[in-house]
Amino acid sequence: MGFGTRQPTPNEPFPDKSNPWGPQDGIRDDVAVLLGEDGKRCTGCKRVTLNKHLREREGKFYCPDCF
Repeated sequence: MGFGTRQPTPNEPFPDKSNPWGPQDGIRDDVAVLLGEDGKRCTGCKRVTLNKHLREREGKFYCPDCF
């Protein structure tokens, strides 16, 4: 294969869709959600969870999987 025959690859990895409680829109990643205060990390599993899915118990926030 000569120079330039390889297909271009993106610099950023594809978003992980294994977190159903995090951002699913492809525009925001976990850091953007945390900085924008649209979500927090789950106390149990440490996944970023959007505020609408968070559950609070004894002052700590959990995703629906860990609650």
